[in-house]
Amino acid sequence: MDEATKGTAVLAACCWLVVILASIDMACGNPTAINGVIGCAIPGAALTVAAIQLHRTR
Repeated sequence: MDEATKGTAVLAACCWLVVILASIDMACGNPTAINGVIGCAIPGAALTVAAIQLHRTR
């Protein structure tokens, strides 16, 4: 794997970590945590797809 693929994958993993933590916070009763879930799930999905595409093409 080259550096671009690794960087994209790490950034995607960070986004998914925020989604997991926001989901736990939402389950604990914080109604505004949905903003973190939505705000990081979309870029997380896009970065995951980008990392897969970079991995397959290199």
